[in-house]
Amino acid sequence: MKAIWCDQALVYNPYKLALCLTEKQYRHELRKLGIPEKLWSPFVLEGCQATTHTFDNVSGGSSVILICVDDGCATLNQIHAILVHEAMHVWQRIKKAIGEKRPSKEFEAYSMQSITQRLFNAYDEMRKKRK
Repeated sequence: MKAIWCDQALVYNPYKLALCLTEKQYRHELRKLGIPEKLWSPFVLEGCQATTHTFDNVSGGSSVILICVDDGCATLNQIHAILVHEAMHVWQRIKKAIGEKRPSKEFEAYSMQSITQRLFNAYDEMRKKRK
């Protein structure tokens, strides 16, 4: 099973976004992106259930975010909470990249909704493929 890449739909999103649920998926995507092994950090940082990895200027100048989740011992509700947490990190990076220092409450809320929904959809699709 491969990682699921989420589309970039948002006002402007400079990042390509993917969800990885296994270390194998993560390593496959790093290789595909041409990221040197010396720059690889662990799939999920020690003591964490998920890690957001950001790579700039890869694969023809693109910037990518790989969200890695160890979902082995988590309930669906815990996974949803983890994905919301990681979506916030994605939003923080997008805001910085587009120079948005003070987004309106609605812009921020719709952005979080959009990012979170894409991650939930990717997770659902990956769960279906596991069965």
